[in-house]
Amino acid sequence: MQNCLDEVVLSAYYDRELPGAEQEQVAEHLASCAACQRRLESYRILAEGAAVEVDGAGLARAVRLRLAGQRPLLWRWAVAFGAALALIVGGYLYHTEATLAAEREALLHQQLGATWEPL
Repeated sequence: MQNCLDEVVLSAYYDRELPGAEQEQVAEHLASCAACQRRLESYRILAEGAAVEVDGAGLARAVRLRLAGQRPLLWRWAVAFGAALALIVGGYLYHTEATLAAEREALLHQQLGATWEPL
């Protein structure tokens, strides 16, 4: 088993901050160490994901685009919640009206007796 590179050395290698001889030694180690190669690849992936324009206009635009991308998800939840609420309220009102109609019919039947026939 090889001695793997520590994070500081690997990061300095990725950023090309090592002196020439040290840079070559690290390159030789990387040629034969899959674990260090994977860690170096993770630095590349992180660097690509973190690349953002830093100027004010570019940053503001990036923030607006990111926020705009989140709005449709919020609207979907709001529409789904509204539809569920409408179904619940509609079901409650239907059930309440049906119950009241049955009670009215029973009351009329009781008051009018056998002479009353439902429509």
